[in-house]
Amino acid sequence: MDCEPFRARDFVITEEGLALALVLDGPIDGKLFGTLRYRRDGDRWVKLGTHEGNRAAESAGLLQRLESLDVSLPAISPDRVVMHLEQRRSLSRLIERAATNETLASMPQQDAIVDPRPARLARLVEILQRRGIPLDVLGITGSLLIGAVSPAGDIDLTIRGTAAFDATRRAVHEAIAAGELQSLSHADWRTAWERRGSSLTFDEYRRHQERKGTQWLIDGTKVDLSLALPTELPTAGRKIGRRTIRARILDDRHAFALPARWQVEHAEITEILTWTATFTGQVRCGETCLAIGTVERTTDGSLRLLIGADREAADDRLVLVD
Repeated sequence: MDCEPFRARDFVITEEGLALALVLDGPIDGKLFGTLRYRRDGDRWVKLGTHEGNRAAESAGLLQRLESLDVSLPAISPDRVVMHLEQRRSLSRLIERAATNETLASMPQQDAIVDPRPARLARLVEILQRRGIPLDVLGITGSLLIGAVSPAGDIDLTIRGTAAFDATRRAVHEAIAAGELQSLSHADWRTAWERRGSSLTFDEYRRHQERKGTQWLIDGTKVDLSLALPTELPTAGRKIGRRTIRARILDDRHAFALPARWQVEHAEITEILTWTATFTGQVRCGETCLAIGTVERTTDGSLRLLIGADREAADDRLVLVD
């Protein structure tokens, strides 16, 4: 085992062939908390949905209560980790191996299936570097990180640091204008919406996602961009019920963080918080939003609204109100 710190969005793999995507920097109380995203089946990785992953984690005895978040999550101790796939170092290795299509998880791959994403990732990095984005802020997560062969899969790119994240979005905008990268088509957006499965209508989903500047195409492969910052556990709280609110955004400095947070102007709710990628960066300072979620009373007595109790967040909403 290496001595790299464990960061949110890194993957860790157990001897049993379970791959967890970390949701918090760790360890916390001696455990690494994440979501169970893949399990090994022979020489292949099988992707698990949120509920399927939680069931598998429960069967494996991995669910552990994290009292500060009032939630149970898959968790393992660091000594159970047989492979730690770190975002930035792994991206550099992927680029080096792109020519031979090697993967990071050192697993045999499906016969006669070539994943084009490593080569496209290398080209993407070259495009970004020419526009001033340094290699040392770039990382990779998701299926490409663990070596799951998925020719139709996305490239999940992470950027460390808010300034670099904003600069990358500007660089992508320039590269699209120059024809080096491509915007998503109507069909691409519909596919992304159907995969996400949120409560937003297609038009709502596309409207909010397009203005974030965090999704685009390179040679037909979709890229998803995420901001990587040290995670901060929110003030501990307890869930007390459901609520629908309209509120004005007062502070959006943490809108793309994990978790994403907004300070709001409302008679009772002081903060909106989400762990769900669909709603990250959803609204901006000065805008009015409609939000549906779960109210949490924190230990300091304040109330916040949690949007998205799981990845799909099927009943929750966070949308801009004109």
